[in-house]
Amino acid sequence: MVYFSGYSLEKTFIHQRQQCFRKESSGANQSYVGKGNYSTQDVRTIIKQELKGKLDFDRPNVLHRLHIQDVDDELVNRIRQELENDESFVESKNTLNKLREREEGKTKGGNDVGGEVGKKKDEREMMNPLSQIFNRILQFAVANDNGRARQYERKWIADAETPLQGEGDIFSFPEIKPDFTLCDQCTEVVLKERKKWEVLWRHRVAFIELKATSAQGPKPSAKESIVKAADYARLHLTSRPFLLFSIGLLVFGKEFCVAIFDRDGVQFSPIYDMWDDLNILIRIIRRMSHEMSPVDFGQDPNVDILPHDDPNSVACRKIATALASGNAGLINEVSNYPTYSIDFCNVKYYTIGLPVWNSLSLLGRGTSIWKVSASPTKSLATGIFLILKTSWRQSNRTSESSIMQRVKGSHDGLVQYSQGSDVFFPSSSPIAPPKITTANLRNQNLHVEGDTTILHRLIFKIVGRPIWEFDSYLEFFLAIKAALNAHKFLADQNILHRDISAGNVLLSSNPNAPDSQKGFLTDLEFARIDDETLETKNNIPVPFLPNPNRAKEMTIPTTRTHTTWTPPPRGAVLTGTVQFMACELVSGFLGENQQPIHRIHHDVESFVWVIYYAVLRRIAYVDRVVTEGRIPAKLRDISQKAFRGLFNYVSPSDIFAHRDTAPRTYIMFDNQQGLLPPPILEFFNDLRIFINTVRGREIEGTGENKFGSGTHEELLVVLDKVIAALRQAPQAVQG
Repeated sequence: MVYFSGYSLEKTFIHQRQQCFRKESSGANQSYVGKGNYSTQDVRTIIKQELKGKLDFDRPNVLHRLHIQDVDDELVNRIRQELENDESFVESKNTLNKLREREEGKTKGGNDVGGEVGKKKDEREMMNPLSQIFNRILQFAVANDNGRARQYERKWIADAETPLQGEGDIFSFPEIKPDFTLCDQCTEVVLKERKKWEVLWRHRVAFIELKATSAQGPKPSAKESIVKAADYARLHLTSRPFLLFSIGLLVFGKEFCVAIFDRDGVQFSPIYDMWDDLNILIRIIRRMSHEMSPVDFGQDPNVDILPHDDPNSVACRKIATALASGNAGLINEVSNYPTYSIDFCNVKYYTIGLPVWNSLSLLGRGTSIWKVSASPTKSLATGIFLILKTSWRQSNRTSESSIMQRVKGSHDGLVQYSQGSDVFFPSSSPIAPPKITTANLRNQNLHVEGDTTILHRLIFKIVGRPIWEFDSYLEFFLAIKAALNAHKFLADQNILHRDISAGNVLLSSNPNAPDSQKGFLTDLEFARIDDETLETKNNIPVPFLPNPNRAKEMTIPTTRTHTTWTPPPRGAVLTGTVQFMACELVSGFLGENQQPIHRIHHDVESFVWVIYYAVLRRIAYVDRVVTEGRIPAKLRDISQKAFRGLFNYVSPSDIFAHRDTAPRTYIMFDNQQGLLPPPILEFFNDLRIFINTVRGREIEGTGENKFGSGTHEELLVVLDKVIAALRQAPQAVQG
């Protein structure tokens, strides 16, 4: 993955992902912030760009990963014989063939009669006969089992049989769904006198994407069928946050293949004919419906979903319910959301409630962040818990845990690191197990990292909340100051953060935190270390082993630390979240100038865009009563327009253009006296000057260059000024 996010879904959904902290307002505002100024088509355009060079066709190991060879040969042959003699199967087969021939006849000679509307109609008409075929395969499989145990009873459900079902406000999902879904849990409902199946995304195990003709198959490039399937896969990975990959069955005309989507791209099986290779289709449907385990479907082997009545699950739901106090909708969501147990460095952690943060991307880091506890009953009593972060890192980049270990000393405004490591496959062998990498998942070169993505986990001791949920302007500016000072603390050690965004600057969850701890800086994954060598420590789990000193005894499982010193990988020249990047860096994507090197003053400018984002979003979308009453409607309307104008664009060109042409109302709240406290209005005037001068502009008509090139000290002067003014005017403190 390219490590800038101008065209990356990893950071495109910055607003969507950050909603996961806590439900805010409902209705139009909440929906709008989730959707932004981009449609499903916009998102799929980005996916198509990301998939370039990431498609691996005709890989026999894809079906080996499904272990279809484990299905009994005799059973498969009997099912095929019965199918070929079954009137219902023959009728469904003939219907599918007629639909395919009709559609292929429309496009013969290059003439597309009926266009996309006709294709979609034929795709819908394919659903019923395909459902009949799947059902007959499973019925005959059951009839010929001869007592073989079926480990799972999953159900294939067609799109037409499922109403659009959201995930509450957890993931801000778009209203799209695949043509078929394989479910491990669903509820029958009656809508308009018709029986349908209510399915949440997290209950989907796999999916099918249908296309009417063979020409619409996946090869040789990122066609619509691949892009749509990749869009479903990213939602699948988001809704089941500990999935390592997502499996889709692509059916096009009378041909089909299996696709496995992971954080490094897509692998496809060879293409098969549905009738000539019916045995393979039978094996796939049988395995997926009754035999494949959650780990076979991509669940992290270090993770389990706890039963609802498990004591640790009960305790975690009680904690989550207490944290959601006063929000009936959120209480309902956390009371029904599963609890996961995660084995990490020989400690078992349990998730508390919904994910704090969850990426909506397919490729890249796929970050998820959770509140966790190693002892839920103790946390229930004390209210103290930890933060678990899981993400994928590039093998040629320094891991975030290594960067955190490089930091000398501590700082009140920096996230408190506990431990971290790459993630390993579980093993009872005395030999160190291989790491979980996309290459290893694809059965390539175990124990050899090469150029791949690696699963990485960290534990932090501090819990935060979104920077835009501040209760007062004083709290907000103190939080920004704390994080900015932490950034300077790192920069003084030659560590440059390079990803300052509204998701990486957080408010403290402690309402009584001292001023220096009101906020903190997190997520050092993209940091650059300008040193000659880097000390790297990897925690390697050591399982039970024979005790060399005592016969017939085993050692206690533990971890060992392996330390190496290597030149630090530089990574890409440009990194970060494009909505918060410095203007000079954004312009570097446009091809007008040579791409600049990411430097300290660029991060300092990013803090300015975080300030705009947080204040505008707080005013525009966080529906909270303050001392003076609700936020004036006029100010809310102005803030919504400003927020949309500055932050709801995806491409660097749009972002740069809208910053460049932003009216003074957006960046200064011009003529809004009486709607905002005077210290805040003066602060935004200073901020406008800061941005203009950092970009090399002079204030019109004055020749003034008040803030220089954008150093920590210069922005701290502006922050100290507004903090002092707010302390002197208590009536202006409220947000």
